[in-house]
Amino acid sequence: MQSNVSTLPRPGRAPAEAATAARPSRIAQALRRFIETSPWDEKLLKQERWLDAGCLALLAISVLYFIPVCLRILRG
Repeated sequence: MQSNVSTLPRPGRAPAEAATAARPSRIAQALRRFIETSPWDEKLLKQERWLDAGCLALLAISVLYFIPVCLRILRG
């Protein structure tokens, strides 16, 4: 999918620079191609169990970290 977008040049920029700024970079194009053509979503779903466990562990650690902060606020 490509979009034809035209933008106004920024103050202080030459018109040629403004035209090139509207084009996506090679990295963006490569990322788009990777997302559209590779089975990254299937690989992600295979790792869902590990990702869920990691997120829960991160959540538990953050709760344990913020309990003392909340208690200090409540004590005044």
